[in-house]
Amino acid sequence: MEGSDTFSDLGSEARLQLQWAIGKILHDATPTEMPEAYLDFASRLNTTDRIWTLNYDLLIERSLDAVGLAYRRFPDRYSEIGESYLTSDPNQPKELVVSKLHGSLDWTYLSGDPWGKIPHPPQGVHPLVEGLRPEDDPLNAIGVVPGELLDTCYSDPRHWHTCPVLLFPPSTAKPLAGSALIPLWNGLGLYAYMTGGFNIVGCSLPPGDPYIKQLAYNVATDYARNRLKQGVPWRQSRMKIVSKPDGAEELRDFHHAYRFLDPQHTDYYLGGFSRDSVAALFDPSG
Repeated sequence: MEGSDTFSDLGSEARLQLQWAIGKILHDATPTEMPEAYLDFASRLNTTDRIWTLNYDLLIERSLDAVGLAYRRFPDRYSEIGESYLTSDPNQPKELVVSKLHGSLDWTYLSGDPWGKIPHPPQGVHPLVEGLRPEDDPLNAIGVVPGELLDTCYSDPRHWHTCPVLLFPPSTAKPLAGSALIPLWNGLGLYAYMTGGFNIVGCSLPPGDPYIKQLAYNVATDYARNRLKQGVPWRQSRMKIVSKPDGAEELRDFHHAYRFLDPQHTDYYLGGFSRDSVAALFDPSG
């Protein structure tokens, strides 16, 4: 686990190499044509939905591109930046927000990042965020590697150095402190009682990831409390959980991890992600 003065703030050399290797495996395994279940899922979404994902891959983005639904991967656009306030742009385009809380295999660091560690990102990398931003916004450090350059970035192991991948590697202690990804977590789960639905797909809530477990707990309990009230002016569907536990032990661990969910308000679909489970997620009668 050799460290480095050059990369000490971004992580040890071993960690950066691991992140690049994870990105390469997923990039090489990404199909040219998106699976039907993903296309079906994307086609049923609209710009009022919100996606929080822990996946590093680009299946969601490419499925949204395929069905032509506009989206962005940062929380908001601003029309005015003051010393102590931010004004959300009232004229911002209608876009589905996809929050990649653990990073993405096509994210790297821009020149001028807060640590000054990456002086020259690969040519063609563009900022993740658009429009007015506070100068100290950590999201300003994130650059996106265009699809046509990803093959180059993952063609040579030496590119862990020239194009470091921005994601959280598997760990029981996520390195949130100082991460450029922190703003993606800000405000998640607030006002869950006002939403029309809450679905979880393919997340076993592993013990090594307490952040997402806390988020799921806060949203689910807030949402369920509101469903108990009478006279809510908008329809709220039952919470729906899609997963595929392998065997009795995994099934037991799965239900133990989700023991905070109220069975009065929750349906489980344990056959995995498929067109059938997608149909259940979007069933208005659920």
